[in-house]
This record gives sequence, C-alpha cells and structure tokens, in this order.
Amino acid sequence: MGILEKLSQKVRDNKAEIEDFCNRVDAYLSAVNQVFSKKDQYIESKISTQMKEQCENFLFEYENMRIGLFVSKSKMKFKIALLNECKDDIDHRIMEHNDSVAAMLVSGARKLIGIVEGRKLDEQQIKCIIKPASSHLVLAGAGTGKTTTIV
Repeated sequence: MGILEKLSQKVRDNKAEIEDFCNRVDAYLSAVNQVFSKKDQYIESKISTQMKEQCENFLFEYENMRIGLFVSKSKMKFKIALLNECKDDIDHRIMEHNDSVAAMLVSGARKLIGIVEGRKLDEQQIKCIIKPASSHLVLAGAGTGKTTTIV
C-alpha cells in the first residue's frame, strides 16, 4: 500500500469516526428533547446530573479524538456547541418544565381538593400536595397551614 493509499484510508477512517460521533450526539440530544416532551410528567433532579455527565463524556471523547488535517471540523464544532448549550441549560430547562407541569396540575388539584378544614389552600400548599416526591421538607411558621396541607 502506497503513501497516498494510506493517507486516503486515514481520511476515510477519520470521516467515519466523525460521522459516528455526530450520529451518537444527535441521538443523545434527541433523547434529551424526548424527556422534555412529556408535558404532564415531572423530571427528577437526578436526571440533570446524568445528562450533564453524558455531555461531559462526549466532550471528553471529542478532546481525545485524533482528527486529520484533511477532514472538515465544522460539523464537529457545531455538535460540540450544542452539547455545551445542553449542559449549561439543563438545570434551567428542568426547572421551567417542572414549573409548567406544576401549574397544570395545580388547576386540576384545586377542582378536586376544594376547601380543606374550612379554608382554601394557597399555591404553595397545593404544589406541596401535587408534587410527586417520597418526602417533603416544609418550613413554615406556626399557624401557616402545614397540618392542613398534610391532611
């Protein structure tokens, strides 16, 4: 195999490696968007850590790739920018998503729960009731309705 043939093979290998990387990044970003498409389900906070770790894994892989001189890097740079944006915005996106889900559930809960112990529950009390969690830490002063919320 001559020098030109070896170089051509190396370029083909680099292009294939880049294409594989970009396809995996696209699949990952699609999966992230799928999580946010479920408009009636909360996203647990641990998902944020998992998503950030996966982004970091892709970024680490990118930093360790040996990309030849004859291969266009613009597609890779675009994917890296998308990964960085995803990693930086994930906490904010989860918070916005969960606030939206809570707002939707609050209106339904108000109709279902109605008046408890002669009082209408406020926004925080309703959110405490509808939020799917195994436990809640409720910090409030005396007479603010903690027991009413629990009942």
